[in-house]
Amino acid sequence: MIKIPIENRSSNWNDVYKRKGKLQYEYDPIIEKEVVPFFQECGVKKILDLGCGTGRHTEVFANAGFRAVGVDVAEVATNISEETLNNSNIAFFTGDMKDIRFPDNYFDAVFCFQVVHHAKVYEIWKAFDEVTRVIKEEGILFITLPTMENEHIFKDAIKIEPNTYINLDCLDGMVPHHFFEEKEVEDFFKDRYEILKIEKSDIYVEQEETSWNYYLVSAKKKGLK
Repeated sequence: MIKIPIENRSSNWNDVYKRKGKLQYEYDPIIEKEVVPFFQECGVKKILDLGCGTGRHTEVFANAGFRAVGVDVAEVATNISEETLNNSNIAFFTGDMKDIRFPDNYFDAVFCFQVVHHAKVYEIWKAFDEVTRVIKEEGILFITLPTMENEHIFKDAIKIEPNTYINLDCLDGMVPHHFFEEKEVEDFFKDRYEILKIEKSDIYVEQEETSWNYYLVSAKKKGLK
C-alpha cells in the first residue's frame, strides 16, 4: 500500500484529479465477468455509472452495447473522460450523487462502484434516495459498500461519527469515509428493493495499491403496489 503524507491527502476528488490526472486505468474484472452478463440477463439498456471517475467502467458498459451515462462530482475527471473516450454510447456529466440531475424512473440500472461511502451518513442516505428515484420500477442496482472488516484502513484515522473517518492514509483521505455494518445494508434495501445477491469480496483499489473489503449487492427496485 502506498503511504500518503498528510499534506498530500485531499478533501475533495477534484483536487485529486488535478494533481494526479487519470487515476484509474484498469476496470475491475468482476464488471466484465459478472455485472455485464447480469445486466444483459435483466434486459438492461440504459445505465447510470454513478461516480464514474475517468470512465473505466463506463467504457466497458458502452463496449458491451449499453447506453451508458457517467456522472462524477469531479469536473476534472469528467473532462478527462470526454477527452479520452470517444464512444457514441457514452455521455458524461458533472454532478453530485446527492442531487442526480435526471428524471424519476429514468435508468434501467444504476452501477455504483466504490462511491457512496465518501460522505457522512446523512449524505449517504440522500444519495441512496436519489439512486432509488432515478431507477425505473423493477430496475436494477449494483452497488459496493465497504465493510467493517477494513480496520487496516481506518484504525489510525480520525472518527467523526459512527463508523465514519477522515485522515485516512489515501489520496482522498480528508474526505469522510463511511464503513457499513450489515444492519445498515439491510435498512437501506428493505421496503425498497428485492435483494438478488449479496456477498463480501476484496476489491483492489488501484490508486492505493491495496484491497478493501466490500459488500457487493445486486438488487431489484420494487414496483408500485
